Amino acid sequence: MAELPDPASRRRNTRLPHDYETPRLPKLERVAAFVEAFPHGPSLHPTMIGSLDDLAKTFGHEAPRLPAAHGLRLWFGAGGQQALVVRSGGPRAARGSDFVLGLNALSMAALPWHFLCLTTLSRLDDYEFKIVASHARDVCERLDKYAEIFDPRALLSDIDG
Repeated sequence: MAELPDPASRRRNTRLPHDYETPRLPKLERVAAFVEAFPHGPSLHPTMIGSLDDLAKTFGHEAPRLPAAHGLRLWFGAGGQQALVVRSGGPRAARGSDFVLGLNALSMAALPWHFLCLTTLSRLDDYEFKIVASHARDVCERLDKYAEIFDPRALLSDIDG
């Protein structure tokens, strides 16, 4: 019987460092970095938070309920202890250039982080998405970090195809 190929999700994660538990679930005591477009809070300033309450105190009481907080809700809900958050953009809709500036601020952060999660790039058009995703991969490669970029459009095309 022929062996089934690895799912695409496993092939995408071949750059994981060896000290991660599985290709899809990094150790939760690590620090996840998020570059998201919150309407309030310190702009382009990497901020360490330890809970959704910290997110609300720093980025506004509505922040935990915003789509930009989806990845943080999942991270803390799964038992993650710390997250480094960079607010990109402002009250208007985020553009690709906002995320690039946020990634640049993250790349210069003095605070430790181990992997990057980008979960709200799906609002960008295809051109901006590709630019931001490429920049995120470049930043992570340069700093020897791991990037997880979620694009619901790609997931849907995998299912439809």
